[in-house]
Amino acid sequence: MENNKLESTSVEFQYGNKLVKLETNKIARQATAAVVVTIDDLVVLTTVVAKKEADPGKDFFPLAVFYQEKFYATGIIPGGFFKREARPTERETLTSRLIDRPIRPLFPEEFKNEVQVFSTVMSSGKDQNPDIAAMIGASAALCVAGVPFDGPMGAARVGFIDGNYVLNPSFAELEESYLDMVVAGTEQAVLMVESEAKELSEDLMLGAVLFGHQEMQAVIKACNDLKEKAFGCFRHDNIEPSSPYLRGFSDDFIIPVSRWTELDQNEVDEIKDLKTLLASAEVGPCLIEDKKHNALYILNHFEYDSDTLKQEYDRDVEEGKKIILPQNYYPDDNPQNDPKNRWRSHAHLLYGNWINEIYQTTPYDLNKIGS
Repeated sequence: MENNKLESTSVEFQYGNKLVKLETNKIARQATAAVVVTIDDLVVLTTVVAKKEADPGKDFFPLAVFYQEKFYATGIIPGGFFKREARPTERETLTSRLIDRPIRPLFPEEFKNEVQVFSTVMSSGKDQNPDIAAMIGASAALCVAGVPFDGPMGAARVGFIDGNYVLNPSFAELEESYLDMVVAGTEQAVLMVESEAKELSEDLMLGAVLFGHQEMQAVIKACNDLKEKAFGCFRHDNIEPSSPYLRGFSDDFIIPVSRWTELDQNEVDEIKDLKTLLASAEVGPCLIEDKKHNALYILNHFEYDSDTLKQEYDRDVEEGKKIILPQNYYPDDNPQNDPKNRWRSHAHLLYGNWINEIYQTTPYDLNKIGS
């Protein structure tokens, strides 16, 4: 398909004394999102697969995280009695938990869709523990997967050698270090700390946490830079079916989206006069009612024609820009097929309801208008 010809998106950043490269749209394109993390010889592939809808009756968040180190990552092909990869080792299980703990609380409580995160070591580095690369990859992949993930999350290993903190120490440096600490967190807060140390003071331990949190901001910035434009046709939910603006609306429907900006539902909830009427699990709020100012805010594009997204895509391809194929837009994801307008009926309903509500609520007495 044409989508497979798209160039990969990559971000490089300096992390301590190492250059880290994040790449998406490179391999594993059947996954919801896939990110390759490269640090020198170390290569880790992290894929995220997310179900579009929650299973009915499920009252918990089915998140599964798997970290695996393949034999071929070190140039070994299993032979002898065991000719296949074995069950997860204790180290792989512990690293899976290391990834799981900081990402799980970053999903909203009401989100019940199944999500699977796989981190696979493709090539093992000589002096780097792959767990930090796997945590970075999980954060980056979740950021571009279109799931309601309140990230990015950064991760850092902190050592303490000769009275100085060391970011992501090598295996040789860890042998000299008085501290082996893994810190994970968002831009504002620390989410997880795991460490072993040789009787360091509380002040030094706290300093290590703050050092790790400060250094991981480079990871968080890189993950934000990797995010792509919300581009395509996304399923939206009717949150307030009793609203006069949503008369005749079905429970869910498709709306075109084309924007770089993000709006978190929590930010809307903090303003008491705002109410979200329509929202998408992938791209956030779509239609917001402002009762105080008697206004409606439409964030996505009911007004688009059938070929509007196609025109944007063709324009960016012609200009040589990196652009993803509009999601859920072309039949069979093939740009050679003509897209269909699946949102026209709801667009007509919205604008009709809006005009009717204005007509019904606008007073005929000029002295009362605006009161």
